[in-house]
Amino acid sequence: MIAFDVCSSGLPPGHIRVSGLVLDGVDNVTLKDVEGKETLVPVQENGFTALATGHVAEMEWAKEGVVHKVPITYSESIANSCVSN
Repeated sequence: MIAFDVCSSGLPPGHIRVSGLVLDGVDNVTLKDVEGKETLVPVQENGFTALATGHVAEMEWAKEGVVHKVPITYSESIANSCVSN
């Protein structure tokens, strides 16, 4: 399970918050943006949350030698054009 926030008033400009749950035994996840930048995020008690920059496009994690990739899809315009109050 994965959730993301691109327009919260509490986020710095150009950031996305990605949170999720993974299976027992997964120690970290990797967030990948559209430019190929990777961010390693530790997992604690099967959960993680990270504040990342750029247009994050994928989450990847591995268990028992099998790599799992989860696409993160949202409009680039949403990430760049959120209205500030």
